[in-house]
Amino acid sequence: MRVVSSLVDHMDLDALLSSYDGGGASRYHPRLLLKVMLYAYLDGVRSSRRIAKALRENVHYMWLSDRQHPDFRTLNRFRTSHLKPTIEEVFVSLTALLVEAGRVTLSETFVDGTKIEAQANRYRFVWGKGVKTQKARRETPGRDSLCPVPPL
Repeated sequence: MRVVSSLVDHMDLDALLSSYDGGGASRYHPRLLLKVMLYAYLDGVRSSRRIAKALRENVHYMWLSDRQHPDFRTLNRFRTSHLKPTIEEVFVSLTALLVEAGRVTLSETFVDGTKIEAQANRYRFVWGKGVKTQKARRETPGRDSLCPVPPL
């Protein structure tokens, strides 16, 4: 939590700040909202409603947001209107800051090649054409439906 706060405080957020129009002050500073969103993602919380609830109930989120509690609409609007178009620039700035601090080296690259079997693969679906074919095969006289190879 303190690491996220320190990193966001030192990041170059010109791209994010330029996404805001003039003509009034926003109630919550974009830097505060970015801290909350990054910490929530690291904490495994993706829902804006759950983030808003954590801002009211969780001490870590309270400290990070300086005891301010933006509602879920504000968090969602920030995510879709301001963070989504500038996310690449934000992460480039974050990566540059981590490299500069010596926390990350970009000398090695790893690719995750994990393969996970899906629950709805093509062998689990029952297609209408396949059902008709199997039914016709079973109804063919002289063929044993349990043995796919004809007897010798």
